[in-house]
Amino acid sequence: MTEATMNKRYSVGQYLVDRLHQLGLEHLFAIAGDYSIEWLNQYVTPSSIEIVEEVNEVNAGYAADGYARLKGIGALCVTYSAGALCAVNAVAGAYVEKVPIVLINGTPSIKKTLTFEQTGFSAHHFISGRETDLQSFEHITVAAVRIENPDLAPMLIDYALTRCISERRPVYLELLQDMVDLECEPPQGVLTPARILSDQTSLEESVEKICAKLESAENPLIWIGVEIDRLGLQEKALRLIRQLEIPFVTELLSKAVLSEDDALFVGVLDGQASATAVTELVDSSDFVLALGVWLTDINSLGWNPDFDKTAFASLDAVKLGTYFGGQVALEHLIDGILAAKQLAPNARKRPKGRPGACRRWARPR
Repeated sequence: MTEATMNKRYSVGQYLVDRLHQLGLEHLFAIAGDYSIEWLNQYVTPSSIEIVEEVNEVNAGYAADGYARLKGIGALCVTYSAGALCAVNAVAGAYVEKVPIVLINGTPSIKKTLTFEQTGFSAHHFISGRETDLQSFEHITVAAVRIENPDLAPMLIDYALTRCISERRPVYLELLQDMVDLECEPPQGVLTPARILSDQTSLEESVEKICAKLESAENPLIWIGVEIDRLGLQEKALRLIRQLEIPFVTELLSKAVLSEDDALFVGVLDGQASATAVTELVDSSDFVLALGVWLTDINSLGWNPDFDKTAFASLDAVKLGTYFGGQVALEHLIDGILAAKQLAPNARKRPKGRPGACRRWARPR
């Protein structure tokens, strides 16, 4: 809580600033409008969050997206409809690629909203009343809330931000201009992501099947996907690679998620655009463990994965041939494989050549 806050009653505007700061936000990308300017000037400016003024809302959205990929969370503040609807493309992209950003939309007051809806007298930026922006963003965020009551504001803000950091996807907050200065309860504790859950039976079955494949494979390969980055699993994935001494490739979206200077890195698997050494390695591998890989036409580019020899372990499921393990968290799966004491690296030849370069993985003779 800032010194300014301690000297006056606690408000909704301060609550939002403090929660964003607690989550590690240091910069807010913004296009100021009269519906959002009071919150920006009175609450964000005096705080430790620096406002970065952008030229338009699309730029602000993509800047927040890039910031979130580096920092763990990003945010932008816009004004109602004319500003918010310009940011749809950026927010939709963040939703698809699981990037946690917070869109704060400065919104007309309750009085203006009711006047428009009941008399037809319109304030600027209104389209069809209070639902226009909210309904637009409901489809491309994991939480879309309208803060129109100060007593409910803490609960709604905490709910939206918790969904953001738990699901690693965008959330939308409508901050009504007449709510900003109204009194509310101060934050309680610190927000943390919701627990990840796995079905124990599915988890144990999935770990057992993958470990059996790893034990019997002569030329296994690990395929590192973008979810390793989104879920912060880089260290665990690298521990698994080192423990098993298995070469790895990345997908285009996950390029450089793990160091390309690593001796076990072979290259980027990007369908027909892959280097010859990479495609030959994939073709000769008898088991591929794909961790957090997204199956998209960008990854395939006319190349079809061999689903019978590839285990796809993503956010919450494992697929291997005809086997499907539902509600298996990726982090729990990696932990289970790491804990399998019977697994040890087989006698395989290690990749040769300059670290980080695409190179041929030789079959053991």
